[in-house]
Amino acid sequence: MLPQLNLYWFAGQFFWTFLFFGVTVLVSYYLFVPRVKSSISNRDGFLSDLQTEINRLSVQVDGLEKSIEDKRNALSNEFELNLTNLYADYDRKFSKAKIEIEKSYIKKLEDHKLNLEHWRDKFLDDVKSRVHELAEKLRNKLCQ
Repeated sequence: MLPQLNLYWFAGQFFWTFLFFGVTVLVSYYLFVPRVKSSISNRDGFLSDLQTEINRLSVQVDGLEKSIEDKRNALSNEFELNLTNLYADYDRKFSKAKIEIEKSYIKKLEDHKLNLEHWRDKFLDDVKSRVHELAEKLRNKLCQ
């Protein structure tokens, strides 16, 4: 027969099992559980501190992002204003020069037209005066 099922030994085994189990539970409850609770409490406090720091940094980052966005918008607006002013200054400074250049170009073009007309008239007058002479030379060459 198995000793665990023997009634003679059963009471002793029952006593020692419950004694060992009871001592183990009491040692665990008074020695290990407070240490685990302390460790969990410390970890929770550490995590809470970390979460508080994360929230603080998140608010700070949000503020910095807003500040950067505001400065970027202000810089963009200032750039657009400066670009507009630059175009206005360019138009104001160089519009007179542009008009003067266009006027001189038109005048030179008209002068060239007059020179061409004068050259054409001179050429035609020269050809008209020499047409009889040239026609006579041509006739003589053809008839020979």
